Amino acid sequence: MDFGAVMLLEFERSDSDQTYVERHHPEVFHSVRYQNLCRAVNSDTFERATDALVVLNMIVIYVQTRPLLAGDPSITENPSLLDGQIDTIWELFETCFTVLYAIEMFLKILVKGRRRFWSSFRNRFDAAVVLLAVTASAYVYYPNSFSDSRVIRYIVLIRVLRVSRLLVVFQDFRVLWSSLVTCLPKASRVGLLLFCAAYCFSALGMLLFGGLINRDPDDPTSAYLVGTDFERNYYWANNFNDMPSGMIVIFELLVVNNWTTTADAICAVARSTWPRWYFVVFFVVGNVIVINLVSVFVIESFVDIYESRTGRGGGDGDGPDDGRGSRLVFDASSVTGTRTGLTGEYRTVRPEAMNREKQEAYLRLLSLSETDVDRN
Repeated sequence: MDFGAVMLLEFERSDSDQTYVERHHPEVFHSVRYQNLCRAVNSDTFERATDALVVLNMIVIYVQTRPLLAGDPSITENPSLLDGQIDTIWELFETCFTVLYAIEMFLKILVKGRRRFWSSFRNRFDAAVVLLAVTASAYVYYPNSFSDSRVIRYIVLIRVLRVSRLLVVFQDFRVLWSSLVTCLPKASRVGLLLFCAAYCFSALGMLLFGGLINRDPDDPTSAYLVGTDFERNYYWANNFNDMPSGMIVIFELLVVNNWTTTADAICAVARSTWPRWYFVVFFVVGNVIVINLVSVFVIESFVDIYESRTGRGGGDGDGPDDGRGSRLVFDASSVTGTRTGLTGEYRTVRPEAMNREKQEAYLRLLSLSETDVDRN
């Protein structure tokens, strides 16, 4: 056995994923009905039913808010929303969805266990939304001085974000998302180069053009912008009078968003065309050089990580599995012939929870013969 590879891994007790029912009520856990419940909750059908519920919730929210979003002047707030009672169809729908989401979370925690449930980012997000909705509903409908049920509508709008969970239903989306998240910390170092370039040019802009763009009637430069596109489009915030405003102008230059309007305004108040060279130089440095460097680094890192994960059949571990797949198991009382003083079986943590170096060590050990490693 490669003991060096073992030292790179993280281990946990084999019984660490036991649920409350499995640990304290084994007779219930081994019953036929409870096992059928476990299979149902861990099945793809349960996940698809949850996804369908999320889509239905989104449709109800769209129907409810469409007249308001369309700006229909005939639509006014229903006074019943302020009485702290469930007496409208929309409040009934909101309450029903909240109850169903709470039941879903309860069943998953019951079957998977709190530890395995909380290890999934998707479950953590769903749990946060559900707890927030339940708390808001209890606070609104419990007799007290606050009875504005519109606050639940805002929670419902947050709940729409659960639709994003549909993206991870597909393996390709899961690998794509996990690869993107993994490469972002590496790309942040190159992003600092972009920030430094933007900061330096913003400081230079403050030095050269600070205070030139203003709306002070006593300042003669303000009259130079009368009748320009800059004035007609209310671009007054686009200036170099302070660092935040300068950074906004620099960002507009990076995304090439009507930067010519700002450049013309700077030239108008400076009574010269030489400020154009400032914008041209930044375009070359920021857009042609730095942005391309950042883009190339991010794309190259993403492709490397994506290919390595798809080659291993990787994912983010949020799928509808039961969490008891293939993992390395060791007898804690003896590792490579050394008495450890521990008892019981320990296993590696889930591979998707490891960093890249630990995953490589895991794969090396997994490739050993079954005479050395027992697969769980």
